Amino acid sequence: SAADRDAGDALFALGLVYEVGYGVPPDAERAEELFAAAAARQHADACNAMGELASRRPGGGRAAATAYLTAESLGSVEATVNRGLALCDPRRPGAEDRKSVV
Repeated sequence: SAADRDAGDALFALGLVYEVGYGVPPDAERAEELFAAAAARQHADACNAMGELASRRPGGGRAAATAYLTAESLGSVEATVNRGLALCDPRRPGAEDRKSVV
């Protein structure tokens, strides 16, 4: 519904605010909570953001792959690029789980 889409947009935008600390102290945990709430509303950019966060964690390749694939299914071209980079760049975080990103 339009309300879910608008709520997803708002939650994603607020997550970005907390991720970078725009007007608030940076809070990665709060940002991730907000991205997850937006992703639950089928927000493609939020799903991609969840993949980016997961890819920065040791062993986060599988979670990143799942998030990127979900974002791709929702139309995110950026998630396709991120998944491709995870497959091709051994210096990129999460490269140890490369097979899970396919």
